[in-house]
Amino acid sequence: MPSYDYEAWFGFLAPAGTPRDVIVKANADLAEVAKMTVIQERFTKLGVDVAASTPEAMDALLKSDTDRFAKIFGKADETK
Repeated sequence: MPSYDYEAWFGFLAPAGTPRDVIVKANADLAEVAKMTVIQERFTKLGVDVAASTPEAMDALLKSDTDRFAKIFGKADETK
């Protein structure tokens, strides 16, 4: 589909209802790990950019990708 672009991403998710303070702490800890030289070097060798984010940014990405893929799959279904 030439008019669509996609980058793969990986993220950590928590179950619905996880207390906000647990999410904030886990996010801060993971951001620290992402800054570690050994992590950066290992993922760079694999061609992966490591970037920490926020819970709010992850929520927005999930919503955006869900909406986008719903449109893509809907259009793909229309071509049958």
